[in-house]
Amino acid sequence: MEQKFSLTPKLEHYGCMVDLLGRAGDLQEAYHLIWSMPMKPDFVIWGTMLGPCSLFFFFFFFWGGVF
Repeated sequence: MEQKFSLTPKLEHYGCMVDLLGRAGDLQEAYHLIWSMPMKPDFVIWGTMLGPCSLFFFFFFFWGGVF
């Protein structure tokens, strides 16, 4: 995105990606994306992640169940 369009991804872009990955059921990838962001995740990002987690019954992601 930075190289092709000269745009730096903002928190909103990461939020959209977390939402898309969560809706697709790829919660591990969404979780790793949150922790690899260059900025600190806020309550909106975690709220976006909570929806798919409750849908797919993966609350253990928030309590250290990943790896």
